[in-house]
This record gives sequence, C-alpha cells and structure tokens, in this order.
Amino acid sequence: MKVLYVLSQKPGNTGSGVYLNHITKEALKHNIDLRVVTGISDNDTSDSISHIDNSKIFPVVFGKDTPFPIAGMSDIMPYSSIRFSDFNDEMFNIYCRAFENIFKKATLNWTPDIIHSNHLWIVTAILKKYFKDIPVIVSCHGTALRQKVLSPHIEKQIVKYLKQVDTILVLTEKQKKLVKDWLGLNDEKIVVTGSGYA
Repeated sequence: MKVLYVLSQKPGNTGSGVYLNHITKEALKHNIDLRVVTGISDNDTSDSISHIDNSKIFPVVFGKDTPFPIAGMSDIMPYSSIRFSDFNDEMFNIYCRAFENIFKKATLNWTPDIIHSNHLWIVTAILKKYFKDIPVIVSCHGTALRQKVLSPHIEKQIVKYLKQVDTILVLTEKQKKLVKDWLGLNDEKIVVTGSGYA
C-alpha cells in the first residue's frame, strides 16, 4: 500500500507533529510505501522524522517557498510562526500554491492509494480539491474548530472541499458533534478514535 502523509507544520514539535512521527514509524514496520509532505522553516531540517528516507520527504520551506513563517494551527506555537487570522488574500494564495507545488512533486511518478492528512483546515481542503479520486482521511486534532471561528475569511474558501473528505478522525464524541454540525456530514464519515495512537 502507498500512503501520502501530510502535515502543514513542523514534524516533531507539536502534538500533531509527534503524532506524524509515531504513525509513520508504525507504517514503516508494516512495509507501507510512504511519502511525507510537511512544513519546515528555512533554517530547519526534517531531523525529527529521520526514520524516513530523505528522498521520501517533501517539505514546504516557509521563509523560502513563502515570504512568511509557518502558520500555526494554534495561535502560539513553540517556534516562529504567524496566525491564520492574519492572512490576507495574497498570503492565502501563496500558502495554497506552495502546498499545491509540493504535492505535485511528491506524487510525480508515484500515486498514493490513500492520503492521511493532519488538521481539518487549508491543506486538507487542497488535497481534496486536487486528488478527487484518492481517499483522503484527516486527523482532526481540534484546532481547526477554533481556526474556523478566528479565520472566517479562510473557512468560507475551503469549507466546500472539507465536506468532501472521505473520513475524519476525531478525539471525542463532543468533537464529532461539532464537526458534524459544521460540515453537515453523515455519522459514518466521522470516527471517534480517542487521543493517542497504537
């Protein structure tokens, strides 16, 4: 099986980054042919996912591929970042283009059977827009539910694609209801996994 794993932020530095780190280690134990798209800063490396061959890691380099630092799913990140609520239309378009370009590189002569994204937000919407025929599963860590309130100018541009996600993994029943009410999805599309990984 071929799986594309996607995270818009630094691997290893936040909860979703640690999650990506561990889930890809488990994938490799099961001989999954994987590639990873992630965000890093222009003065960074992808060392926190050094268990993955460098040729299979495709970073968007913030500060190089974009003129601004990483946009954080939380407003305060453990590294230099900006807030999605501060995005104007130009920044939104630059951000989208940077990920679109890296998705093209990551899937050149390699087509995933499934895509696993982190965060029910911009990058997941881009994936569903451009990979219409590939199932997209997204782990909702909860921060997107706050971002949609803080950044309604972004939410209105991406919500129609988020509604097309194949499966959403949420942490709690309460979160499931919030996502269901937001996107109007059937219960079967939203799976409560709890926090953690095995």
